[in-house]
Amino acid sequence: MTKKLGNCGWGRPRPNVTWYLDNTVIDESFGHRPDGVTVNHLSYPNIGRQHLNARLVCVASNTNLTPPNNKVVILDVNLKPVAVHILTKERVVSADRRYDVECKSSGSRPEAVITWWKGSRQIKRMSKNFSETGNQSLSVLTLLPTVDDDGKYLTCRAENPFIADSALEDKWRLVVHYMPVVTLKMGSSLNPDDIKEGDDVYFECDIRSNPKPYKMAWFHDGNELHHNIGNGIILSDQSLVLQSVSRNSAGDYTCLAANIEGKGTSNPVTLRVRYYNE
Repeated sequence: MTKKLGNCGWGRPRPNVTWYLDNTVIDESFGHRPDGVTVNHLSYPNIGRQHLNARLVCVASNTNLTPPNNKVVILDVNLKPVAVHILTKERVVSADRRYDVECKSSGSRPEAVITWWKGSRQIKRMSKNFSETGNQSLSVLTLLPTVDDDGKYLTCRAENPFIADSALEDKWRLVVHYMPVVTLKMGSSLNPDDIKEGDDVYFECDIRSNPKPYKMAWFHDGNELHHNIGNGIILSDQSLVLQSVSRNSAGDYTCLAANIEGKGTSNPVTLRVRYYNE
């Protein structure tokens, strides 16, 4: 960044006009105008963090008989943030549980504006920002992870709005654990309104779960079913096969999956069996 300043002096004899940075001479290139004014325009390149609160002094002097006149400018420098960190990155979070996530930025002047993002969408009205000493900013986000947040990135962004392209980011990949979300349906090749005694029927249980379930169970009218080939009940992975159904097979079927977050039960699917009166 280049700072442009000017200073003028006049008197008899014409003065010398000199710029100092603290106690070091940085520019003696003054000029005299026809109207008797002496000018030294200062263009100082590469103003940086080290110049914060530095003293720029313009000194006009024309004789040893009188003390020089001077003007002092104290530099107040806009600075980019130099660091941003999410302070609390849990290895795993649970869906629908509240977490307070802290993010700290340092080095910005004035203080950095901190915003939170989930994926490409900004999170609003869920955080509180605080100013701290030493050009530091703190933001605390109230996070309520959802099932759909699993695998998404939570981003803390700090930037100085007075400096273009000053944003710094820290990211946290969310691993969200949640109890199984379970959906049951009858086999797609079957017509649920045309199942007769003696037909084979199968159900498919779709499970969305993190972590993977450690248990799965099937139920008929609330009673758990067990693998029994002799009775025509076949449990395989996430499917249930009923061979040669009878009128006693009719009723509501559900499936259940359990992991460390809890148990999830599916929607019921009703099996209707058509039979002939004896």
